Amino acid sequence: MLITSAGRRCELLECFRKDAQSLAYPLRVFACDLNPAMSPACHFADSVVQLPRCTDKDYPKQLLQYCLTNGVTLVVPTIDTELEILAENKQSFQAAGVDVIVSDIEAIKVCRDKYQTAIHLDDNGVPIPRTWKLATWHSALAPKDIALILKPIDGSNSVGIQRINIGQKVPQKRDSAQWILQEYLEGTEFTVNCFVDKSGSLRTSIPHIRKEVRGGEVSKGTTVDDTELQAISGKIVATLPGLRGPFCFQAKRTTAGRIGVFEINARFGGGFPLAHHAGGAFTKWILEEHLGLPSSQTSVWSPGLTCLRFDQAIYVTT
Repeated sequence: MLITSAGRRCELLECFRKDAQSLAYPLRVFACDLNPAMSPACHFADSVVQLPRCTDKDYPKQLLQYCLTNGVTLVVPTIDTELEILAENKQSFQAAGVDVIVSDIEAIKVCRDKYQTAIHLDDNGVPIPRTWKLATWHSALAPKDIALILKPIDGSNSVGIQRINIGQKVPQKRDSAQWILQEYLEGTEFTVNCFVDKSGSLRTSIPHIRKEVRGGEVSKGTTVDDTELQAISGKIVATLPGLRGPFCFQAKRTTAGRIGVFEINARFGGGFPLAHHAGGAFTKWILEEHLGLPSSQTSVWSPGLTCLRFDQAIYVTT
């Protein structure tokens, strides 16, 4: 298998390796990155490759050729920017005998555009924070009593996000069409890790409280049995029928009990290892589906499990 844009996804790689061992399957893990020498996960892999940026027109062709040359039959993408291009080329990979764990293009387009995400969810009865396009924002008509979040329409890892407090002026952006404003909800923040099988059925959803976040990823979190968030998981899958494999969404619940879903990531979330340790062995389920083995997919998992992430280092002589 090949993990693309591997970066720091060491735990994800080890989850696949551990689950392959439990299946008595001799898995060889490849990893690619723009700069493999500077990617910790690439140092955990059995073999590495440097490929062009996923936005490069030759990326799909070079990726497929590498898979065919090296006997790779399973590809797992990890970053938002590569999802659309891989979804567009998914059938050509499948025709060549390579499974790409990616949702359908229509679902990805909704998830990648945060304004479309909000509109789509709102139209289908999923609660969201109030959302506006920056390009059509009219301060004279805007509510005066709420804080706001300014964010890129296709952002990731919390890059570029800015909080705007009550009474603070909304900044202007030259590329205003690429930004949205959302109502800032004060309260508890959650990530919900979900798995959709090959038939499109939601098999499990595992919420956790984001107790501490660093670089857009949870560094401290606790799994919680939250029926309301799990019900929302089902609604999201019903409204985005092209979701496949792992995905996660983020939501907040205010002290008054109001929930707002503000992001969907159609890929493994950075906090997935917490769900894995709680019983959501998505990596094992992917291997089982890929190999045609009997499925161990389950909705049973452990609430009350806390993740406390810490830094590790890899030392390389240059």
